[in-house]
Amino acid sequence: MHQSMRCRGMRDVLPAEMRRFRRIEDAFRRVCQGWGYEEVRTPTIEYGVHAVVESSKPGTAALTRKTLHRAVNELIAVWEEVAGVRDALILTAHAADQHLEALSTIRTIGRVRVVDILALESLPPLREVRSGPWHGGEIDTSLMLHLAPDLVDVTRIPPLLPASAEKGARFYLAILETLVSQLREVG
Repeated sequence: MHQSMRCRGMRDVLPAEMRRFRRIEDAFRRVCQGWGYEEVRTPTIEYGVHAVVESSKPGTAALTRKTLHRAVNELIAVWEEVAGVRDALILTAHAADQHLEALSTIRTIGRVRVVDILALESLPPLREVRSGPWHGGEIDTSLMLHLAPDLVDVTRIPPLLPASAEKGARFYLAILETLVSQLREVG
């Protein structure tokens, strides 16, 4: 039997998961269109920069800080040159300093805003646990249980981690409302 070879961080999105992606995308698209923004379909980089590059644990990355920085710089340069894009919003859920540094130092003609959804001020009040990891922690585990429960191996969730699909729905709504509010402020 032939097995396909894929680069780390690349995967197919099957129909059930695609329906969930479309629901999220459609909600965000309606908000952006309401403020006059047009859509640009970008490549999804599923792995960001992680402090421990050689680790096999969840959250590790296939990209170095420099590679991510160069890739995003090249994408934005093409958007600016070919499509005249002068305002870009990059959403990330990767709290590692190296990752955020790579995205925050992008060279551009226009304006690039980077929003780390895990750092939004609307999330901490919803957390039960005030400490602990961000990756594999209460927020992102709850979000995954809400948005794509079939991708979560519940046997690997620590017994004391207060994560649930219901909590993920609250986190998701808080993220969406915060992003809508921020778009209105700049619109």
